[in-house]
Amino acid sequence: MKFLAYLISLLFHPIFIPTYTAFFMVWVLPNVFGYFTSASAVFFLRTIVLFTLLYPLFIVFLMKQLGFIDSYNVTDRKQRILVFIPMAFMFTWTYTVLHREQAPNIAANMMLGATIALFLSMIVNMLFEKISLHAIGMGSMFATVLFASGSGIYNTTWALMLSIFIAGLVGSARLILAAHQPREVYNGYMLGFMCMAFSLLLF
Repeated sequence: MKFLAYLISLLFHPIFIPTYTAFFMVWVLPNVFGYFTSASAVFFLRTIVLFTLLYPLFIVFLMKQLGFIDSYNVTDRKQRILVFIPMAFMFTWTYTVLHREQAPNIAANMMLGATIALFLSMIVNMLFEKISLHAIGMGSMFATVLFASGSGIYNTTWALMLSIFIAGLVGSARLILAAHQPREVYNGYMLGFMCMAFSLLLF
C-alpha cells in the first residue's frame, strides 16, 4: 500500500502539475491556442515545460548534490524554504514571459494563480504548518480543469470527475505515507483552488 501511495505521490508531484494542466488546456481550448502544432500552443507548452519543470528539476538536483537538502522529498520545513525561493523565481519568470509575449489570457492567468499559490504556501510553511504542496497542486489543477472545461469546445465531464478522483487519491496517498496531517491536506486543497479560481475568474 505504501509503495502505491509513493508512486501516486511521485506521478502527481506538484512540479508536474503545471505541465499536466497546460497540455489539458491546449487540448480542450483549440479555439484559444490553436492545435498542438500552432505557434501559440508550442510557445505556451515550451515555456511551461522549461521553466516550471525542467529547470526546477535541475535546480533541485543541484541542491541535493551540494547538500542544501537531505532528500528530494524535502520533508523538513526549513529546507523547504531553500527550495521555495528558486521555485518562486521560476514561476514568477514564467508568468512574466507569458504575459509580456501576449500569450492567451487564460495561459498567463493560470501561471499567475500557480505563482500566487506558491508564495502563499511559502508563507504558510514558514509561519504556521507544513502545508501539503501536493494538495495545493490538486486544488489548482481542479480549478483549471473546471474553468477550461467551461470555456472549451469538448464535453469534458470525464475530466472533471477524473481530476476529483486523482485529487482524492493524492490526498489519501500523502496521509498513508504520514507526510502530512489531515488539516494540512485540506488546507492545501482550499489554498490551491482559491488561488487559481481567483486568478482565472477575476483577471
